[in-house]
Amino acid sequence: MNTMKTFRVPRDLRAPAPFQFVFEVPVVVEETDESGNTNTVTTDAVREETRVFHARQSIPGGVMLDVQLEVQNEDLSDPLAAVRQVQAMHTLLQTAIVEFDEFWELLHDNRLVIDPGMLGEVLAWIAEQASNRPTS
Repeated sequence: MNTMKTFRVPRDLRAPAPFQFVFEVPVVVEETDESGNTNTVTTDAVREETRVFHARQSIPGGVMLDVQLEVQNEDLSDPLAAVRQVQAMHTLLQTAIVEFDEFWELLHDNRLVIDPGMLGEVLAWIAEQASNRPTS
């Protein structure tokens, strides 16, 4: 007689892990002319701005498998492979990042550029956190 194998799924009590982007933005000042009109002027000066986000350290296994499957799919004959890879990465970011809407907005901010390489670093860091084997 076979006994049923039971898998206990522990609750993850780890707090979301913080990460941040630090970038420079131009200093904008308001000037009032003699007529009382206010104009916004961008100066040559820059200031440093920091945005902090938090990544959940527990990601559903299905999301992680979807990302892994799509990243490993290098079928050059499949024109939709790249689209599915991007969708899987978007799902990972959406699942992991607590402040996803603010993060997505930052990715579209024309004052700075978070390039694909940096975005890849973020994705790799999130995957490391979720695997419970962070490297840094």
